[in-house]
Amino acid sequence: RVNGGVAPLIEITGGFVGDLTVRENVKLTSGLHGMSKAEIAERYDEIIDFSELHDFQDTPYRHLSNGMKVRLAFAVVSRLDHPILLVDEVLAVGDKAFREKCYGRIDEMLAAGRTLFFVSHREADLRRFCERGLYIRDHRLAMDASIGEVLTTYNSDI
Repeated sequence: RVNGGVAPLIEITGGFVGDLTVRENVKLTSGLHGMSKAEIAERYDEIIDFSELHDFQDTPYRHLSNGMKVRLAFAVVSRLDHPILLVDEVLAVGDKAFREKCYGRIDEMLAAGRTLFFVSHREADLRRFCERGLYIRDHRLAMDASIGEVLTTYNSDI
């Protein structure tokens, strides 16, 4: 069991198996991330509800659209108990309503004391989720400061 791990939302759909159904992939991916069978059973309906894929549970994963794949992956990863969450602009995929739903889930995780590493070029998202920023310029760390200071420097550089 992984209790102190990192839940990645970078290349979020990696690890899902195209020939397995949505149902099978939820169980497999959740288990690979350290959920017990009991935890998977307890959280399964919530994962499906959040992903809004009720009618696709027996559909092979490869037949889902990219947006549906991201919905499923976010629903699984956001139900893990890992204390650290890595997000790399993956939520840019999908409709605005679902993105806002994901942002609400991220707000809940932050309120519960989890750590978020958020990689983005969307200033509004950075201001919403981050207190501290790391500015990478020319493949090197250019600044480590409050998110406001980092965004001011970044904006003056571009």
